[in-house]
Amino acid sequence: MPVPSGVEGQFDAPLVGLGGFAQLETPERFVRAYVLRTLAQWEIAPSPDLVADLTQDGLLACWQRRHAPHIQNFPRYYAAMLRGLITQHCQRLQREQQWLRPWEEAGPS
Repeated sequence: MPVPSGVEGQFDAPLVGLGGFAQLETPERFVRAYVLRTLAQWEIAPSPDLVADLTQDGLLACWQRRHAPHIQNFPRYYAAMLRGLITQHCQRLQREQQWLRPWEEAGPS
């Protein structure tokens, strides 16, 4: 694929391959551990579907950032990013549960 003029040498690292993702020995286990740890901190039951969904979201987020030139320590960056990503999901779950509580308390009509 031809490189547009004026762009040669703009990137130090190639944008293909594993990049910083390669620093993780077992990426899925790394992400899953942060998913489980964060869910426990929020006291949210780790259903298999929830853990699988959050693990996939986390792996995708890590993969998308694997060539970020500003990151010096990928595992530390990934850990902070995952905590933020999963925390946002936990906050959303709690808001949804609070919204549903009045409906559950009302019971069947």
